[in-house]
Amino acid sequence: MFNKQQWSREYYKKNKKKFYLYGKEWAKKNPDKKKASRRRWRVKNAEKNRQLANNWAKKNKDYVLHNAKLQKYKRRKAVGSHTLQEWKDLKKSCNYTCQGCGLKEPEIKLTEDHIIPLNKGGTNFISNIQPLCKNCNCSKKDNLNWHLQRLNEKTPQGEATVRTTPITKRKRRDEQK
Repeated sequence: MFNKQQWSREYYKKNKKKFYLYGKEWAKKNPDKKKASRRRWRVKNAEKNRQLANNWAKKNKDYVLHNAKLQKYKRRKAVGSHTLQEWKDLKKSCNYTCQGCGLKEPEIKLTEDHIIPLNKGGTNFISNIQPLCKNCNCSKKDNLNWHLQRLNEKTPQGEATVRTTPITKRKRRDEQK
């Protein structure tokens, strides 16, 4: 005897790609219906939706924190924005090193520092961001001359700190011995 439900299941398994493409095309043509359908699903499955959102947030803590910072800057009416990937690329290009003291991750946690502070007219574009440890970032505050002061400081051995990139990447002090 012919079992339509079993036949449908097997047909779907064999043609998953075709169904997927059809669904994507339908969603493009009917954005309002798709939105309403998703809204109905979220209302009907509120607990499951909450659980999925919480699980996603736990797996993507960096992304969630980065977006929270961007929202804070947006409320302060800061000009510009940058992505989490741009921040990760900047840290990588600086060899995961604090641009102030020269310490590296994982010894310290690098934070985003605005070279020209937002309250002094700086932007939130990646070109105005540098990685600093929390200690250096707190000591800098909104001082525009901080970099000049740091460059003029002497290390314990009496040598000036060395700038190795256009931003302010410095050799680690114990590597200069």
